[in-house]
Amino acid sequence: MIINLSNHPHKNWQEKQIRAANAYGEIIDLPFPQISPYADEEELELIASQLLQKIREMKPNAVIVMGEFSLSFMIVDALLDDGIPILTSASSRVVNENKAEDGTVVKTAHFDFVLFRQYKRLKKKETGSQAADTVIPQS
Repeated sequence: MIINLSNHPHKNWQEKQIRAANAYGEIIDLPFPQISPYADEEELELIASQLLQKIREMKPNAVIVMGEFSLSFMIVDALLDDGIPILTSASSRVVNENKAEDGTVVKTAHFDFVLFRQYKRLKKKETGSQAADTVIPQS
């Protein structure tokens, strides 16, 4: 099973995106919560903990995570520690802008799914202790 933790239900996806997700099993939509811009860290941590408990109980093969950035980071970071593949959609975006007679600009965007991209941690480069302690003077 693959969990779609986003505000984009899979019933609205393109067929090629559904096929790509089905490689991980049945698609289960789990709506990404609406996060107030005034939410504090404690509130975010509580929401993250509740979501993580639910996701872990479901034992998914993978999770698609797309939503508010700070909560997404908490979820992705924890699930990567669990060894669960975390994905996001990579799409091409075509935007059209048209100016109406009254001067307003109408912008439409079309997203064409290309692939799922896996969240990965950047590998840290090895540095010797001497190099890490070296200070380069500014001129």
